[in-house]
Amino acid sequence: MYRTPAIGKKGLVVSGHPLATSAGLKILQEGGNAADAAIAVSSVLSVVLPSQNGIGGDFFALYYDSSNGKIKFLNASGYSGSLAKFENLPEESGIKI
Repeated sequence: MYRTPAIGKKGLVVSGHPLATSAGLKILQEGGNAADAAIAVSSVLSVVLPSQNGIGGDFFALYYDSSNGKIKFLNASGYSGSLAKFENLPEESGIKI
């Protein structure tokens, strides 16, 4: 499958569908960050490619945090425990509540 890229001077969005790529690019153009764009892309993919994506599916993200110069990776694949709660995520995840 061809991945539709959208490349700019300050960002890059790639997805499996041009509408999803456009949604992510629009978020970046309006001042959103990479996490915001990833959510937009994922949301559109759930609609335009429902057999390949969906709420509750796996998620992988690699991003650069310019505030501290670190590269972070999030692997949200597989099952979560039935008692898992957002507020119990470890601090190392970089997710602030």
